[in-house]
Amino acid sequence: MTSYIHPPSEYADFIAHVERNRVTASEISPPSGRRSFIRLSTLRNYLTPKRIRRLLLCYFPTGTYWKAIYNGGYLIVFSILVRIAKVPFLPYFLSNRKLSDAYLPFSHHYDWPRPCHEFFYQFFCEQWQFCAQRFLSDCLFSLQIDERIILPIKSIGLLNKGTDFRVYKIELYDEYNSLTEGDEHGKPTTNIFALKTCNARGIEAYNVEVDAYRILSDQTDIRAHILHFYGSWSQCETYNMLFEYVSGGTLTQFMKNTKPPTQRELILQFWTSMLDVIKPLARIHALSVTDDGHRYLQGIHHDIKPDNILVDVTPNSSTYDVTFKLADLGLTEFEPMSDTDEATIARSNRGTQMFSAPECFIDEADTFLLHTPVNAKPSKDIWSLGCVFSIAAVWSVFGYEGILEYESRRAAETQRMPKLQDTSYRGCFHDTTTVLDVVLNTHRRVCTMRQSDDDLIQQVMGLTSDMLSHASLRPSAVGVYKRSRSILERTSTPSFLRPDGTNSIIERRPPPQIPPEYFPLAPNENTPQMRMYQSESTTGRSLSSDVEIMIGDLSLRDSDARTHSVPARPHINVAGDPEHSRTRAISKDDVRQDRSSNPQNPWVVIPKCEDLNVDFSGTR
Repeated sequence: MTSYIHPPSEYADFIAHVERNRVTASEISPPSGRRSFIRLSTLRNYLTPKRIRRLLLCYFPTGTYWKAIYNGGYLIVFSILVRIAKVPFLPYFLSNRKLSDAYLPFSHHYDWPRPCHEFFYQFFCEQWQFCAQRFLSDCLFSLQIDERIILPIKSIGLLNKGTDFRVYKIELYDEYNSLTEGDEHGKPTTNIFALKTCNARGIEAYNVEVDAYRILSDQTDIRAHILHFYGSWSQCETYNMLFEYVSGGTLTQFMKNTKPPTQRELILQFWTSMLDVIKPLARIHALSVTDDGHRYLQGIHHDIKPDNILVDVTPNSSTYDVTFKLADLGLTEFEPMSDTDEATIARSNRGTQMFSAPECFIDEADTFLLHTPVNAKPSKDIWSLGCVFSIAAVWSVFGYEGILEYESRRAAETQRMPKLQDTSYRGCFHDTTTVLDVVLNTHRRVCTMRQSDDDLIQQVMGLTSDMLSHASLRPSAVGVYKRSRSILERTSTPSFLRPDGTNSIIERRPPPQIPPEYFPLAPNENTPQMRMYQSESTTGRSLSSDVEIMIGDLSLRDSDARTHSVPARPHINVAGDPEHSRTRAISKDDVRQDRSSNPQNPWVVIPKCEDLNVDFSGTR
C-alpha cells in the first residue's frame, strides 16, 4: 500500500493534546512502576467531526469515514492508527464490527484482515494506554484482568492492613465507573470505594469471602445492614474485592470519637440502629436459596466484633442516626442443611478469641486440639454479638473511658485464670465455661447508672445477658430479632410522649416514690425492714458507684444507707427485660421471713443485698 504522511500541523496538535492530557493511575501493584493512560473523554473533547475530517483528508480526498468514526464506535481505534501512522488501513477496521472500540483490547490477529497482520504487534503495544479497565455493575465476577490493563484509580489511601490483606480507600475516574446508578446528569452518585486486596497466602479467605457475599447478594431486605459488595478480580497475583466505602469507620472508632447520647430520643436512635445488626446475622444463620432447586443453607460469621461492624453516617442528621453494617465475611462459610436439622461447621476456634464463646475455648497449651477441627454452631455468633452489645451498653452510659475500664477489668479477671493467663483469650467475656462475674456486675452497674429517662438500656441488658448464657439456652438470631423488636416497640409507644403530644426529648423523671399500696401497714418495730448498703463512693459515673435496688418499675438508689420497707415477692430477677428476664426462687440465703408477730405478715428481711440490682416482680 502507498505510503502516506500526516498533515504536519493536525498530526502534531493531536499528539501534543494526547500527551498533555495523560493521567497517572494510582495502582496497587503495577507490573512496572506507575503508568499513565488516555481517558476516552480526552479523545471525545478533541476529536470533533471537523478535526477528524482534517486528519482524514490527506489519505481520503473526500474526508469520508468521519461519521463511522465519530458515531460508530471507532474513536479509539482511529486514534491508535493515527499514532502508529496506519490510517490508510482504516477501511478494513470499519468493515468489521469485531475490530471496533467495543472489542478492545485485541489479544490476537485472527480476526484481522491479512494486510493488517504486519502491524498487529505495533497496534497491540499501543492500545493499552487507551484501554483502562471499565468498572461495570454486575460484571466484576472473579475476573482475571491482564496485567497490561491499567486500573483507572484516581487516588488511593491505606485504611487498614493485616497479615495477608490490605484495605484501601480509592477514588475512580468517573467515566470508568458504572457501578452505581447515575444522577439526573448521568454522573455516578459516588466514585469513592473500599478496595480489599490480598496476596496468594490469603487466597483461601479471599475465596470464602467472595463466595459468602455472592450467596448473600440477592438478599435485598438486609442490604442496608451488610457491607455492599461490587465484585472481585485478580491481576498480577493480587486478589481484589471492591466494596462500598463507609465513611463512619468501625464501631470501635465511633465509640472512641463520639460522646454517648444523653437525650432519650437519641438513645433510642442509637439502639434502634445497633439492634439491626442482628438482621444480616439471622440471614447468615438460615438462608433459603433457589439457584438449583429449593434448599437451605446455614452459615456462621465466626468473627463478630466491633471492628467488623462499620458505621454509615447519614448526611445532615444527628450523630446517632447511623446505620451499622456487618462486614468482613472472610471466615463465613455456608453448609447445606435439611428443613429440620441444624448444620454444623468445623473449625470453631476461628475468629478473635476475645469475643469467642466459651464452648469454643481451646487450651492453647494443647497442641493436639489446636490443630483439630471442632464443630461449631451459630450460637457462637450470638455470644459474640452479645459481647458487642455489652460493650455498646457500657459506652452508652460511661463513654469510651468506661469501655477501657471494662476491658481492663476483664483482662485482670482472665489473667488470674491459669488456662487464660497470657493467651489470646485475655480480656474475653468467659472463664472457659461461663460468663465472667465482672461482666454481670458491669451489666448491673449499667442499669444502675443509666440516664433517668433511659427506659431502654435495662431491657437491652436483659437480652444481652441471655445472649451470654450457656449455648443451649441462648436465643437464636431470629429470637434475638423478635425480642429486639419488642423492646423497641415498647420503648417507642406513645405513652412515652409528652401530654401535649409532642415527642422527642422527655423531661427527666422525678425520683421514684414507693406507691401507697406497697405499705398496707405502717412500719414499726414488728415490721421487718429491707436494708440497702452503700458501696464505695465515687464521683460521677463510673463502674463502681452507689447501689440501686429495682422494685418493679421503681428505681431506689441508696446513697446514705437509708432503710426501706418492701413487701415480699415470689421471685428475684436480674434487672433486664421485664418480659424475658430469667428468674429464680428466693432462697433462705436471700431473705429471712419473720412471722413471729403476725403469721400473715408478707414482709421479709434482707439483711444485705450483694447484687447491685434486684427486681422484685410478680404479685404479692
